[in-house]
Amino acid sequence: MTRVLHLNMSSPAGGASIGALRLYRALLNAGEESLFIGAFREQTGDATMRLPDKLSLTERLLEKVTWHLGLSYIHAFRTASRLLRDPWFQKADIVHLHNLHGGPFSYLALPALARAKPLVWTMHDMWAITGHCGFSHGCDRWRSGCGECPFLEIYPCAARDATRWEWYLKHRSISRARPVFAAPSRWLCRLTAEAFPGPVHCIPYSIDTAVFPPIPPLVARQELGLPADRMLLLSAASHLGDARKGGHLLAEALRKLPDALLQRTAFVSLGEGSGAWLDELRSRSVPVYTLGFISDTRQLARVYSAADLLLFPSMYDNLPIVVLESLACGTPFLAFSIGGMPDLNATPGSGGLVPPYDVPLYANRLREMIESWKSVPAGRQSLLPPGSHTGDEARAYSAVYQEAISQFKGAAA
Repeated sequence: MTRVLHLNMSSPAGGASIGALRLYRALLNAGEESLFIGAFREQTGDATMRLPDKLSLTERLLEKVTWHLGLSYIHAFRTASRLLRDPWFQKADIVHLHNLHGGPFSYLALPALARAKPLVWTMHDMWAITGHCGFSHGCDRWRSGCGECPFLEIYPCAARDATRWEWYLKHRSISRARPVFAAPSRWLCRLTAEAFPGPVHCIPYSIDTAVFPPIPPLVARQELGLPADRMLLLSAASHLGDARKGGHLLAEALRKLPDALLQRTAFVSLGEGSGAWLDELRSRSVPVYTLGFISDTRQLARVYSAADLLLFPSMYDNLPIVVLESLACGTPFLAFSIGGMPDLNATPGSGGLVPPYDVPLYANRLREMIESWKSVPAGRQSLLPPGSHTGDEARAYSAVYQEAISQFKGAAA
């Protein structure tokens, strides 16, 4: 049995945190002793989870200085000393890093932690390889050390352009720590290997098909109070107004469709906030059902199963868990061929990909799908691609843990 300590600093609502939490639980089910430090303890009450330690007064004061300098997270200078004294850290055989941005963790602590424990790091986004951002939005300056950043406002935002310094400090710390890297998509595996030369394990997120089963669509619609005489289109994101999720592109595509065609549809949205496409639909008297953020997985499975098509116009993404959940429930998607999306198009009927940001083609594909819709199907089959089923991810990581432990012992010998 391997004792695994997971560290995750990002918001519980994001896909990275959901993926980390589900892996932690899958490892528990597989017999591994799995502990978790992250932003879930208050929600679950799980005794094997806890919130990250709070920053000291000195660190909080220092944060005001480093923020104005454009440097993120290095104010948490006691990260290493806190963890090295932590009973959970001391007990662990391996430390599994997830998203380290968004909470009280300094990447400068990584070399000290790596001297004490073997590290595995799952790249849920691009933050570790850039000068500040989680996704570079098409900018390639991270390949040459950043600087003159055109996107300081992108999460996690920066007050001023110190991206060259942050890129240097981050890469120096990570290169010295030499964690074993993994990523859910082939796209992010390639980028990680480019930034930190060496093997990167490509391990997709797994979806528990007992939790996200295909429910008969008519049954799901009846339970949710959704119409049975229209094609049901679904949009989903943790924050619907996030420009990265491409809501403005979807609104542009919808404007290319005639009113008569849209009157054959109804829309459902999952997530906080609103988006431009919802206003566009309401202005054209198309029924819109805004369900907000849903954490109950059974209810999510109903929503996915009720829908005929998931519209996912994201501009930059890794391997979106929402699309995997939709596929598990048998609902196909329409998306741009960006990031890790091509990995999800392996199952016949799983969906359609169009070239990045080709809004006219996206609109034409959507038009064709609406025109060909006849009625709500009686049932569906799971459309998950290979490697994304229950247990696949936990088994793959168990093997990676043994590799990392062996490398750590060999380096110490």
